[in-house]
Amino acid sequence: MLENPDAFNFSFKLLDIEDRPSVACMCSFCPRTEWEEDEEHFAEGPTLNIEMLQNFHLRDSELDGNTLKYALYAVLFFIIETQCTGVRLIEPINDSVANYYLEQGFEDITGGSKAILWRSSENLLQWLGEYIQVVNDDVEDEYFLGDNELNQNEFNGGENGN
Repeated sequence: MLENPDAFNFSFKLLDIEDRPSVACMCSFCPRTEWEEDEEHFAEGPTLNIEMLQNFHLRDSELDGNTLKYALYAVLFFIIETQCTGVRLIEPINDSVANYYLEQGFEDITGGSKAILWRSSENLLQWLGEYIQVVNDDVEDEYFLGDNELNQNEFNGGENGN
């Protein structure tokens, strides 16, 4: 997988942890394929397969609960550049992990076995747009509703009235 010319691999490293990544993600790019079946033309892709997504620090980490989100940010850059139709999560490690991915907007395309989970590029871009809006709203709310209100002295320009 590391030597594959169609691989897209990345890792996150937290600054306070030396000599090893905190998260690794191994992906493979699947170019567009076309085929004929019963005199009907079919086309698929291109797509990106996430073969492995691993958080090496499950507790007390900046990535705790955010591994998938940060990986999807990186994946979005790739799928936009390559015009992928979506991303497939290949064989989640167990049912609990697969169910988590399903709760995060992926769908099972293997008839209930959860062996391959899918999310379209359009859906990911919509998710990113909604997430950015939520973050912007939170920042505005914190600014206007937080402890940053000027007291009367500051409102009048400080001690010297400047």
